[in-house]
Amino acid sequence: MKKLFAITILLVGFQTVSFAQKQKVTLEEDTIKVNGVSYAILDKSAGLGFDFKVKSLDGKDLFFLKFLDFNNPSRITSGNPKGRVTYFEATFFNDGKKCEVDATGGKKSVAKMIVENELILNNAVNEQAENTFVLINGMKFSEERNSMNNGNVIIIQR
Repeated sequence: MKKLFAITILLVGFQTVSFAQKQKVTLEEDTIKVNGVSYAILDKSAGLGFDFKVKSLDGKDLFFLKFLDFNNPSRITSGNPKGRVTYFEATFFNDGKKCEVDATGGKKSVAKMIVENELILNNAVNEQAENTFVLINGMKFSEERNSMNNGNVIIIQR
């Protein structure tokens, strides 16, 4: 009986994992869709910036992704001659929590990140997923940027 129970638990677990892997994230205009079902709205801010406002399907503002960057000399490579570091600062409107995430890829990558982290549930911020997201990502880019400014200062007097 215990073996049957264990096998049942494993099968349910595999089905859950395979369901999560089968999620197809698409973008139609500004609407994020998961397996063809509308999920949320990803609204690019006006202008030349790369900021995004994430909204519920009924248009309520949920969180904001502000595009930020800086140059870090320790990240200079042949493919990145200025050592440019790009990231989003995510600010959740329901409670003001913030974190920072890589800004790689375009609008579709942002949509996938939102879905993969399950940040929206029932047309609102999924607070449990938000807490995990904030905890895991933290403010690593601000910390890196600040640590560059807190190094040794050399003063040259003439």
